[in-house]
Amino acid sequence: MHLRLSSVTRNGKSYQYAQLVESVRRQHDGMPVHRVVANLGRISDPVQLENLKAAFDANRTGQRLAPVVSSAADPTKQTARIRRPDAQLRYLDVAVVVALLEQLGLTEELARLLPREESVVGPERIVTALIAQRCLDPQSKLHAVRWFPRTALPELCGVSPAQFNNTRVHRVLEQLETSEHELMRALSRRAHEQHGRFATMFLDVTDTWFFGDGPELGRRGKVKEGMVKKKIGIVLLCSEEGHPLRWQVVQGASAEAPAMLQTMRTVQQVPWLEQIPIVCDRAMGRSAYIREMLDADIRFVTSLIRPEFDSYGVKLPSETLLDLPVARSQEELETCAKQATEQVRKTELQELSDNLFYTDLGVVDCPMDETQVQGTPMTCSEAMRLAHCLVESVASRKFATHAAAARSMGLSAGQGHVYRNLTKLDADQQEQVLSGQVEQHTVNRLSEVANLEDDEERRARFAELIERAPNPRDAKLSVTSSRAAARNKPDAASRGRRVRCVAYFNPEIFVRQRWIADTKVRELNKLVGRLNERLGNPRCRLTLKGAVRTVEDKLRHHDLLDAFEIKTESHEVEAGTCARLSLTRNEQQWQRRRSFDGFTVLVAHTLVEGSAAEVCRTYRAKNAVENDFHVIKSLVKLRPVRHRTDAKVRAHVALCMLALYVQRELTLKLAKDDISAELAFEQLETCHVNLYAGRGIGGDAYVVPLPTREQTRVLKRLGLTRLVDQREVGLALRPRSEFAPTANEQVP
Repeated sequence: MHLRLSSVTRNGKSYQYAQLVESVRRQHDGMPVHRVVANLGRISDPVQLENLKAAFDANRTGQRLAPVVSSAADPTKQTARIRRPDAQLRYLDVAVVVALLEQLGLTEELARLLPREESVVGPERIVTALIAQRCLDPQSKLHAVRWFPRTALPELCGVSPAQFNNTRVHRVLEQLETSEHELMRALSRRAHEQHGRFATMFLDVTDTWFFGDGPELGRRGKVKEGMVKKKIGIVLLCSEEGHPLRWQVVQGASAEAPAMLQTMRTVQQVPWLEQIPIVCDRAMGRSAYIREMLDADIRFVTSLIRPEFDSYGVKLPSETLLDLPVARSQEELETCAKQATEQVRKTELQELSDNLFYTDLGVVDCPMDETQVQGTPMTCSEAMRLAHCLVESVASRKFATHAAAARSMGLSAGQGHVYRNLTKLDADQQEQVLSGQVEQHTVNRLSEVANLEDDEERRARFAELIERAPNPRDAKLSVTSSRAAARNKPDAASRGRRVRCVAYFNPEIFVRQRWIADTKVRELNKLVGRLNERLGNPRCRLTLKGAVRTVEDKLRHHDLLDAFEIKTESHEVEAGTCARLSLTRNEQQWQRRRSFDGFTVLVAHTLVEGSAAEVCRTYRAKNAVENDFHVIKSLVKLRPVRHRTDAKVRAHVALCMLALYVQRELTLKLAKDDISAELAFEQLETCHVNLYAGRGIGGDAYVVPLPTREQTRVLKRLGLTRLVDQREVGLALRPRSEFAPTANEQVP
């Protein structure tokens, strides 16, 4: 049996009756029909029928009756009772950003640092709203003014939409720029207090470009993506978790290394930051910059550029790898990488991971400064001693080339060549030079004598140098030569510059670099073939000089001028003779270049702690700053910039760094649930707050819908479940009418 609602129409009116019916079969044909057991009377309200059904079900199952107080039987009537909200405001993701800023103490820091005005609207509230917009909907500041009223930020920050206008926003940006340095100190201090002492810091440089003319700092140039734009540079120092600690806006045409050095020196002024290692990429991998970091006692880890490998006398175990086959296509790269991995396991390199092997090269001397004071020549005896050192260092295989040995001694490659010529003198003549018998002459004059091919002539000219008194100019030089030598001779501090070296090898990079080099050679050979075809065509206007210059430009573009020699020769053709080009590879130079493939040489301050493997891991963790740049470029939208003054540009960068700080903190707090900041904001965005005018005790009422399971998980991990508690929301969100501008405040 069950309950049924029957409708009857009489005189144009419909009446509904409740009936208790049961299913039976008719005797004559066996068809199932409903038989009325009892008529329960007229039903005027759907709730009556629901209560009858509830009573019937409770009686049948023996359960306690729970009366029905509302009915879903008539959805049209139920919908008619629901009142639509007067407004729907973006709420939960905005509220999380504001709450995080308060949790991290950044709201307090902004209130302390930003100068107060006579206005009742604190500048920290405007900056809070701008940070939220930069995290959630990063567009122009003009868009922020339009976006602000459509969110719950007016209620959360206590700023009316009329008070958040373009004039006030730009005025606050100017105030933020004046407090930039104090803000950086506050951020690093807060990060230190919340996460403890930093183990490592990472330093890198990026750039951004502009809409329109841009500021005075902007310069036209090629940006990281290869486009030619008016740009500026941004130096960023961050912690291992990615928190921005220091940043600096530099001119678009500025060199990266000096700007990075300046940032390092600012950190050295903070006692609790000065002993923390700073990891930077190969932009700092030149000996000149390494010496400056050593002189400033900066704890650093960086990688050398390839031309500097030989200057440090490091010996890389690459002999067994040079005979491996070169990949001829991208499809062969994986196979060649496996072969390289198997081969490198047979060397003394230690395995750090499947694609990384390392070796500790110990502590080595840092090359001395190549710059010397002009007009203060070195004495002949000192030059002879340096010449002997150059020859011996290469003969003992400490250095692969004489140029590298010269750089390690503070000489340029040209100076090293001049000094090395002195070893052409006979042994007895070299002894006389070392004893100081030709000190009154210049090194260049002695080198001219040493370069003479005829032995008799060389001995005669050398005897003249000893016997002949120098002219007045030479006498003046001889007086100053000893002082010049003293100035050029490295002091104890220079000789004491030592660094720690570690090398690591990546088989995948090894095979790719060899494949790229082989591809360049094939392209060069094709270029030479095309040029020879043109030279063989009598109608072609290409000259031999022009063809040679074309090949030289290509070699210079690939940095292969010293690895190939261009030769020209005459070739017989049907029309006569024509010139032809050919490329001859310097196999010794080529093998030397290939011995560096796949290797990275790290140099670090001798006081940097940790094993060689830990130094490798520390350097390879520099993707923390690279990820920061990815965040501010993609999520926070650092680029492009729409401001035209230097101050506004610096304020824009500061806003991006504050938004980056919030992103990093959100990622750290949600790391256990494997939720990124981007995903968290995406999940929270759908929860809006509904505004009902005149429904609350004080007037307007704010209603938050029930959060989803994903939103609840994020809020629990952040400790912010109060943001969806209806009572808390009602107390926290102040109606906009309550914070309208006062009579004393002029709103532009």
